[in-house]
Parts: sequence; C-alpha cells; structure tokens
Amino acid sequence: MYLVSVETVKIKDFIFNTNKLKTIRGASFLLDYLNQVVVNEILNKNGVKKEDILYVAAGNAKFYCENKEIAQNIEFEIREAYNNFAPDSKLAISYIDSGSEKIWDAMDKLAKETNITKNKGFSKINLDLPFIEKCNICCDNPVQIKKENFNENLEKYVKNFEPYLEKENSKENINEKLKTLNDRYKIAYQIFDNDKVKGICPSCFAKYIAANLIKDDFQGIGFYSEFKKEFKDEFKPVDSLEEYELKKSFIGFMYSDGDSVGEFLKNAKDNFEDENKYKEFIKNFSQILDKYTKSSLIEVLKELREEKKLDEHFGEFLIVGGDDVCAVFPGHIVMEISRRFQKKFNSKMKDYYKTCNFKIKGSNITSSSGVIIAKAKTPMYYLFDQSLILQKNAKKKRYETYENKNVDLKNGFIDFQVIGSEGTVNIGDFRRGVNNLIQRPYSIEKMDFCENIDGLLCLIENLKTSNFPKNKLRMYYDLKCEIEKNPNKSMENLFELINTIVKLDSEQKELILTWIGKENLSNSHEDTLKNILKNIFDVIELYDFVGGSK
Repeated sequence: MYLVSVETVKIKDFIFNTNKLKTIRGASFLLDYLNQVVVNEILNKNGVKKEDILYVAAGNAKFYCENKEIAQNIEFEIREAYNNFAPDSKLAISYIDSGSEKIWDAMDKLAKETNITKNKGFSKINLDLPFIEKCNICCDNPVQIKKENFNENLEKYVKNFEPYLEKENSKENINEKLKTLNDRYKIAYQIFDNDKVKGICPSCFAKYIAANLIKDDFQGIGFYSEFKKEFKDEFKPVDSLEEYELKKSFIGFMYSDGDSVGEFLKNAKDNFEDENKYKEFIKNFSQILDKYTKSSLIEVLKELREEKKLDEHFGEFLIVGGDDVCAVFPGHIVMEISRRFQKKFNSKMKDYYKTCNFKIKGSNITSSSGVIIAKAKTPMYYLFDQSLILQKNAKKKRYETYENKNVDLKNGFIDFQVIGSEGTVNIGDFRRGVNNLIQRPYSIEKMDFCENIDGLLCLIENLKTSNFPKNKLRMYYDLKCEIEKNPNKSMENLFELINTIVKLDSEQKELILTWIGKENLSNSHEDTLKNILKNIFDVIELYDFVGGSK
C-alpha cells in the first residue's frame, strides 16, 4: 500500500495577491471546492476505498492507495484539476511505500517527504518585460483574457465543473447550475465595466467566476454555506472592505490558528496498538477539528447578533476550516469576536478530550490569534502578514509560559496591534519603544502567572462607562514614558499622578486605584512607578475599539 499526502501550499499568495474583495472571496471558494468536491471525486474514480481515506479537509488530504501507479495517476489528475480550476495555486504532493510499517510510523516518514517536497520550492517564469501586458487585477500575471475572447474563455472554464455536477443532480438542476456559472453578462459587467479592467489573467478570471458561486451557495461548499444555514437571508455580501469601516475608517483582521495539534497527535499515537482504531481516530479527529472551528465562529456571531452588537456586516470569511480562522470584521468588534471564538473553541476541545481514552498530558489543542485593526484601504496581503507576525508572538508567549511547567491543560493567547496609516510598519521595531508599557500577548483564560484579555477589555469598558477623561489616560502614558527615560524624577511624577487621582469623581477614582493596585501605593515611590500602569499603552490603543457604540 502507498500512503499519499496532498497539501495546498502558498495559500496566502493565491488568496491575497490582490486587494479586490471579489477575487479574494472567489480564491477561497475555489480551494474549498477543489478540496471538498474534486479531490474526493478523483479518489473515488481511482478506486480509493472510503476506509483508506484518513482525511480530506482544510486544503489537505491523506489516504492509502493500492500501488505507485495509482498514486502517480491520482497526483496527475489532482494537479491537472487545480491547474484548470485555480491557475497559480500550488500543491505539495508526496507518497511513500508504507510496506509493513505501522500507520503512525508511515505518517512520520511521509511528513518528512512532504517537507522535502515543500523545501524544493516552485519555479516561476520571469515575465517582467516591457512588451508583456500585465493583468489589471493582480498586476503580476500576463493578460490572456479581454472582451474579445471573454465568451470563449468562459465556456472553456465552465466545462471544468460539468463532471462534478452530474452525479448528484438532475439534468434540470445541472442546467440551472451551469446557467449560474455561465452568466456572461453579469461576469463581464463585473470585470470590464464595474471594475474598469481592460485585460485579466486566467487566475483572476477564475476567481471572479467563483465569487458569484458563493452568493448562490453553489453545491453547498465552504464556510459561507454553513454560515447561511444559520443566518439565511441576513447575509449581505459587500463589494469592498470600506463597508466594514464602522469606526473611524478602521477594519479588524483576525487570524487564529490551532496550538499543539502535532503534539496532541504525537501523544495520541502512543496510546494505540490497533492500527485500525488509530486510523478511525485520525478520521474522526480531522472532522471534529474542522467542525468545532466552524461551529465556534458561527455561535459567536449568533451571540453578538442577539446582543445587537453586529448588523448585516457580519464579516468577510477568507479562510475558515481545519483549525484556522482568517476573517475581516468591523474594527469595533474584532477583539470581542476573537476572544469569544478562542474561548469557545478551547471549551469544545476540552469536551472532546473527555471522549478520548488516554491522558493528553498538557498537549491540549487551543487557539492563538493575531488581530490587526487598520485602515480599510490597507492592502490585504499586508494585513495578513502583520496578523501572522502577531499570531506567532501569541504562540511564542504560550510556549514560554508553559516551558518546563507540568500542567494538565494549557491556554491560548492573543496579540493585537492598531495600525494607523501604514500597513508596512515593523511591529517588532515599534514595540521596542513601548516594551515596558504593554503586556501583550494576553492569555485567553485567567491564569496566576499571566495577564488575561478579559481583564484588559473589562477595564477599558469600565473606563468608558464611567466617562473617564481620555486626556488623563494620555497623561498617565506620558508619565510612564518619562519614568522610563528619567528615573531621577520619579518622586515628582508620583506626586503628579496622585494629584490627578484626587481630582477624579468617586467611581473613576475607584477604577484607577483598582487598576494601579492600592497595595502598590504603600511601596517606595520607585517601586510604585515601576509596577503600575504596565499596560497603559494597551488600554490607549484599544480604547476606541472596545465597548461603547458603533
């Protein structure tokens, strides 16, 4: 038997190579369609038994097949399908002869082969020549489709879908779905008239077509299909990110990813002797992980709708599946969505562990997130890059927090950044100047040895509810900065701080004293100023994006 791995790679490059919402939405749909429909059909066509498929989800697939010839044929057909449906998408396909190896050993060996395949990279032809006309959407690939040959290319592209519509649809239903795909006027208007495009590449062309399929819930594919089961006609797709800028022209970009998935599976395999039971475990696990990710996000959005904190601008769901959530939300609510999603996902996973017949030994799966709040006109790929940096910060904090600690369950973390004008700001360089004024990343759950996000968000909401003067917060920030620069003036700064507190009303005074910690005021003035207001910059930066009205 041969064990085969199929992984969609360079997903960011494929989805975020433009700032057009239509093409981003379409790119995401195409990858979902290929993974959920096309790959499964190819496996079925090549005689891969259902019990030999370990999982097909989140852009990846692992399965057994009879021999090398079948593995090679499947690879050829999958590559051809990806090239036809989603030009410029990238795949890493590898396979090994598993022989008599145990499934867990074969999977480890295959993982090494897959990494070798990925490290080889992908060739790219240099087309930066003055006589080559570039696509008006991605500005990268050469133009191949214009108004003159639009109909011909549309008909050719639509034929890709025909084999995958025949099985589960009546002829009338097939014709109706092909009509949706083949809506010449609608698609041509979007590209050439509405978006003023003169020429387009095959990749962006495919994404435009796919973007229309989401609205029509084409074959029930992707997270939007799950979303619309709950929200029905309430979902109103928007044409641009500017429609999410409900607070001072800012949008929120959230990228959440699962922690310790590999560690959990490594720990799990040590508890199995029966290969068939382990195979069944892997199948169920991949389905549960995907299900809990999607259901957690939907439940959070339902809660916020019921609390009247969201209107029809629910969000733009770019990647939702496996253990990933990458989405755009209004700037004023993105922190709340991320916090609730991470908590709900962690809770569902804890319930799942109870069904496992082994101890997880601190290898529990959590979600860590990077959140960017930025101007709506910031290019999408900058938002993704920056959120990925923050997500890695959150994961690093999680690792450092639990290093050499023996705990049964770990927590996820969240990091965030508000970017005013430039999406290209170097977050690391920027934070070196405010390192003693921030405490991010924050833990999602309460912990004895780490600050949690609930405390920060609650503090900001209480400050806003009490109408705490924002200029006072700015003054506290300046005082802390002065302390860092000039410790010799600490006594003078302490008196200035106390003087401002005395002038507050009773509610505001209690808030500040609780925040500072009354016990700190009994210390020496140097210790007092060193230990108080450690997260003042976190408070100021999030102040306009937490609590209050939209």
